[in-house]
Amino acid sequence: MRRLTTSQLTLLSQYFSDLSKILFGASVVGYFFPSSVVSVTFTALFMGSLTAAACLLYAIRISGELTTRS
Repeated sequence: MRRLTTSQLTLLSQYFSDLSKILFGASVVGYFFPSSVVSVTFTALFMGSLTAAACLLYAIRISGELTTRS
């Protein structure tokens, strides 16, 4: 398997970091609206937060690989 370049790893790390922000925001934003407009269950909040955390940890892992290359 071909190794990614430093710029590709940087881009991938930023992508997963942004994805974690979007996922967390999408899972939490329902709590800021009246319950008649949007209904967010605890399960949706938990799964969204868990997925966001996984993406963030992957972004941190990728950026850690960048520091070992430098």
